[in-house]
Amino acid sequence: METAGVFSKELPMALHENNGTRECVEALLEMLDKSHNRGTAYHVHDDTLYNQAMLNTTFVEWLYDRGDMELFNDKKELMIRIGRAMSINSMDELTAIINDSNSFLIGNQDSYKFVWCVDDFFTFKQYQLKQIASRDLFAQELQNCYKNLFFDEKIQNTINTLETNFRDIRNLLIEHLHKLDKHYDDLCKIRSGEGYNSELISDEFTRLSGIECAPQTDRDKLDALRREYVNSTTQKKETLVCELHTKFPKINQHWISDRIYFHLGKAGIHDGKIIIAHIGRHE
Repeated sequence: METAGVFSKELPMALHENNGTRECVEALLEMLDKSHNRGTAYHVHDDTLYNQAMLNTTFVEWLYDRGDMELFNDKKELMIRIGRAMSINSMDELTAIINDSNSFLIGNQDSYKFVWCVDDFFTFKQYQLKQIASRDLFAQELQNCYKNLFFDEKIQNTINTLETNFRDIRNLLIEHLHKLDKHYDDLCKIRSGEGYNSELISDEFTRLSGIECAPQTDRDKLDALRREYVNSTTQKKETLVCELHTKFPKINQHWISDRIYFHLGKAGIHDGKIIIAHIGRHE
């Protein structure tokens, strides 16, 4: 799924509102790097970008101001990122790109269409997920849409076992995954402690998210939930039992038997991210 970002007047407007601080610029640079690594193509409209007024000057003059050398180093990095973008040659072309549902503006307004930091970018990517009608494409795109989740390759198959109509459950899937991603740091605090177990993790996730979660009750079915990965620290294969799963509310007065199965993750395995092992029918 193609994604495009646009450098235009909204960028200096956002810097103006945040006083052009180094923290603000660094948040933008981090987002640009992560989004580029996920295939985002960038476009720039020079006229509306460089001539935009901000902080009693223009954006181009602010870029070249050396008053704060640490900030200037970050601005040089920003100039490099902008310099790599494809040129937009007319206002008509700019309007067409902005109106494309797969494009976002570099800016800081309260809308999914404006992206500045990493969290903004993933919010936009999850908006894109909501537009996908195909289960297969949905599964392919998941890895690019969440910061703290790793999606096992078997999801390409398990998603086709969903018993609920995909259009009916799609937004619930996105929301459950979003909550796992959002509460990753809190859940990892449990993982780093001693004596944690599946019940403790599921109870805490339910408390944080309001989403019902539980470990697998039928212990005879655990084999289907085992996943094997190489630990990058030890270089040894390890097996994780991905038995924790989220449960869905009723849709149209009918219980949903589908589940998202996951493992809280482990240091050295896919950067310690939560492992999403199965999206599909209840195992």
